[in-house]
Amino acid sequence: MTDLSKADSALPAPSLGELLTQPSAFFQKLSALPPRPARYLWLVALTSLVSGVATTLLSRNALGVQSAALSGAGGGLPISPLFNYGAVVFASVFVTALLWLLLWGLGTLGAGKEGRAAEVYGATFLPMLVWAAILLPLAAFFAPQITVPAPDLSGLSGVELQKAIQQYAQATQAELGGNIVSRLSTYLGYAVYLWQFALAYIGFRVLTANAGKAWRGVLFPAALLLVVGLAGWLLSRAVTGLTSGS
Repeated sequence: MTDLSKADSALPAPSLGELLTQPSAFFQKLSALPPRPARYLWLVALTSLVSGVATTLLSRNALGVQSAALSGAGGGLPISPLFNYGAVVFASVFVTALLWLLLWGLGTLGAGKEGRAAEVYGATFLPMLVWAAILLPLAAFFAPQITVPAPDLSGLSGVELQKAIQQYAQATQAELGGNIVSRLSTYLGYAVYLWQFALAYIGFRVLTANAGKAWRGVLFPAALLLVVGLAGWLLSRAVTGLTSGS
């Protein structure tokens, strides 16, 4: 038994490229390896970093004009665009790590321990990395220009200052979101999520040999993400209505 476990641990990990071309074969080879939840943690980390840089490049003009407009607002300290850029990258890393933990937990709840959700969802971050790598040069060369005029914040304070800042931020974000590159990033981002879940289903089906567990391993986290996304959209609509109507 010990010799068998040593032989399993000596097996090479399946090529990640095979995940995109022959996902069933990829997960068959993965099943021969001993479970290791952190096996693809490096891929999650790399994806979060590349995605964060791409997102920052895409929104750099909006972040720049917001920093310029808000620097010294109400007598405050100047706000460096680099601080905003770093904040966006950090947020991407944090959110991606949190997403992986969420997928791991709910995937395990649905597919069971034999589904090896940490490895399945870790490996399926590869499509996100591919898309982030494609988006990177697009964002670098075709970042949306922001033409919203900066507000005059002089003499404003308290609620009036806060309202002016909110309206300006919403206007710049709306112009950013209306750009064709930004829309392409959003829509293809949704497609990549569907791709990830499709690969995860194949992984769970191979590892558990149970279609019901495979569906639960995918639907449990997908349902929660849909609920959270819908709640965020409704909240943003409510906030926009309050600030525009006040």
